[in-house]
Amino acid sequence: MNEYFKTVRFQNALAKPLFERCQEIQSIIQESNIKELQSLFPSLVENIFGFGTQTGWELRTITRSLQPRCFDTFRYFLSPDGHHGTLFNLIYKLLGDGFLKYEFPVCCLPVPSCHMLEEGAVPLLYSNKLHYQSPGSRPTNLLLNPFEFYIFHFAYFIVNPSHQKNFNTCGNPTEALYSCLLEDYLRYFLPLEGNTVPSLPISPTSLTFFSRHPLYSSSFYNSPVSLGGFGSSHWHSPHQPPLQMPQIPGSPLHRHSQTSLLKPGKNALLSPAARSSNLSIGNQDSIRPDVWRSEALVVIITEFWLNQATMNVHRVEIGSATSEHFVPTHDHVRVVRIFVKHLHYFVNSCLCHHDGLPYQYDPPSPMEELKYSVVPQLVQKKLYTFLRLCFDRWPFDASFRMPLETWLSYIQPWRYTNPLVEPANIGMEREDKDRFVDVKWKKFITENLCFYTVIFQQLLPRFFRVELSSPKNAYMLFRVTKVFSQPNLSTMISEVESNLCEAPARLLSPSFSSPSVHNVSVSGSLRQQLSDLEGPGFHYKPLFGEYQRSQVQQLLHLITQARVTIAGVIKLQEASQKSWFSELVASFSLNENSYAGDEYNAVEARKVELHLESAIHQLSELFQLPIINMSSSDPVSTTPDVTLVGSSIKQLTPDTVPREDGPHLTPLGRYQLVNGIRKFPLCYQGNPDLQPVRSFEVAFLVRLLHHISAVLNEKYGVELYDLYYRDSFLGQLTRQLLAPPTLYLKTTKMGTSASSPREPHVLPPRINLRFMAYQQTIGYFLGLVLFGYVCGYKPLTVIFLVSVMAFFYCVMKAFFKPIPPLSLSSSFESLEKHR
Repeated sequence: MNEYFKTVRFQNALAKPLFERCQEIQSIIQESNIKELQSLFPSLVENIFGFGTQTGWELRTITRSLQPRCFDTFRYFLSPDGHHGTLFNLIYKLLGDGFLKYEFPVCCLPVPSCHMLEEGAVPLLYSNKLHYQSPGSRPTNLLLNPFEFYIFHFAYFIVNPSHQKNFNTCGNPTEALYSCLLEDYLRYFLPLEGNTVPSLPISPTSLTFFSRHPLYSSSFYNSPVSLGGFGSSHWHSPHQPPLQMPQIPGSPLHRHSQTSLLKPGKNALLSPAARSSNLSIGNQDSIRPDVWRSEALVVIITEFWLNQATMNVHRVEIGSATSEHFVPTHDHVRVVRIFVKHLHYFVNSCLCHHDGLPYQYDPPSPMEELKYSVVPQLVQKKLYTFLRLCFDRWPFDASFRMPLETWLSYIQPWRYTNPLVEPANIGMEREDKDRFVDVKWKKFITENLCFYTVIFQQLLPRFFRVELSSPKNAYMLFRVTKVFSQPNLSTMISEVESNLCEAPARLLSPSFSSPSVHNVSVSGSLRQQLSDLEGPGFHYKPLFGEYQRSQVQQLLHLITQARVTIAGVIKLQEASQKSWFSELVASFSLNENSYAGDEYNAVEARKVELHLESAIHQLSELFQLPIINMSSSDPVSTTPDVTLVGSSIKQLTPDTVPREDGPHLTPLGRYQLVNGIRKFPLCYQGNPDLQPVRSFEVAFLVRLLHHISAVLNEKYGVELYDLYYRDSFLGQLTRQLLAPPTLYLKTTKMGTSASSPREPHVLPPRINLRFMAYQQTIGYFLGLVLFGYVCGYKPLTVIFLVSVMAFFYCVMKAFFKPIPPLSLSSSFESLEKHR
């Protein structure tokens, strides 16, 4: 009965506000015995992360600035420190029972892992953890200990499809509770100072049990091979005999048997008998309760966040629309970037290397060994696949900034050597001088060559399809060129590529010196890297080869065109800074095609110009190409695409050929249109008196004034026509007041026909009062009436004076700036030009 009341009390606590909820659950945990806690724990975890049909505790919407009280309470409640965090204190209590397991549905695993299980193969990652309903059936659940169960739900939360619908982030996403919890877990389980994680508050007997028990000491954290997901040697059938325990640096039971990419392990020098003795399960030195939680966190996060799709899905159809069209969310990529940055800090804090560079010598402790192997053996391949898919499937908009910064963070580990000097966050990168990339980082570049070259070549065509004069796109291009133009970086990439391309020729050489043998071994490791990351048969294209240079040459032309465009915008903005009197006079002008507004202000336009200019110089220097002059930026024509005409920007139209049904784009015109080199002017070609109401007009006044104008034109149309074409002074005055004759195209609908004919129609000289419906005109007029009223003039008097002044202004223009009568032939020529 007591257990029943505890359950009811627990369910009532979950319905309370967050602050009271945490306090009540903490009280229940302290008052309950271990048996009651074992039954309450899964319900609590699933409720926190909104598993199944539950809503969750709003981990992504609670921020430090908007809800500080709830934020601090919940962060303390989920703190990884078992002495302070309520939930982890409960987890560590439950770990005392080594046989306690909780179920996690197989259907929630990443799609590639689900496919392997459906095909009857068991990823080594999940071996010894699958639960079968009956022999020969497919697994339905994983059996996990309390710590694994919590981290599984924590990692699954960010990729849970039910949380992607109708989700709006409130406040600054970097201050969200989930992101802060992730940083807390990474700092606690992957410490930057010291070589151990704080010990568990359970007995040493329990620790020994977990380290040795076969259900616990599975291959879950023990094999980098199990994380790759490629090759038949990385999985086994559930009907086959159990596989031997895998061997990996950093595993609890087997040390030093797996080597890094380019460095042989020390066990390679041992005899098979000695290695067997060294890898004995009964060896007390192999018990590492201080590291298994760190390995578990990295492996689970990597599996859920970086293994949602594979390169096989990218290249061939496997029949799953979910995986085939997988695109990570912005929050998903954000937490991956946090994970990548901390991994760099974690690895760079390794104390076992010389000159501040990890991966050089055998680590003296389990935690140092984990730092040695975590990136190349646990994270590299899945992160590579994740970035390749992001770059391939991400929309062509400014949100691409997050995947781009994630990639740039990974390929610059030298930026994350001192955690006390945090590199600038996204959107606030420091404009400091480029730092020289030390030669000691050449080993990292060698082990990650594809991240620098293949992904760069994949990224380049994206800039052909976006508007480079946009501030955000220009800044993304500048970020990429700035990173790759760091001194000595391109030199080291070129040297590594030369080892890859020239080593086969050395293999045929009759003599082998020590440097040649070393280069050949490096080449073999690089080719193995290409095979593992891209698959067999991948054709590698050098980053600084002729093909890539031609691609960069085309990109330089587009960047120069964007510079011409932004230069025209800057000149226009400078020319448009007029006095208030000039703006007052211009507001009464009948010119409706003037340039209306900019996409960005003058400061942003200057920044765009600087970013594009820097990108041109950096790309030209990086690929040793000549800098293109702005006067010859068009690959076909030397005429600039943007010129200043009066107070507006005139863009040249794409290349076309005339046909009976109108102009048609040529292949060159399509290229110019797609890449934003030239554009068609957007202008209304119908009856100018019937244009739709625009944002700067008053709708009811437009309709009223059009009706008045139509009535007057219908009644006095003949007289107005005669006055307009007179050669006397009266004709000059009439041409100042009336709208000129206009020839426009009228489209005739032809049912379901794909193309509708357009017939020319003529509007004679006429009265057009639409300018009086402009909001600016009304504003100035009301201002004059108010000013006259303050000065003691009645509104009618002010209206009369304004009318007299306007008429006198038209008379003076008729004397000094006469307008010749506009013929229909000139109107037809203007219409054909716009067509």
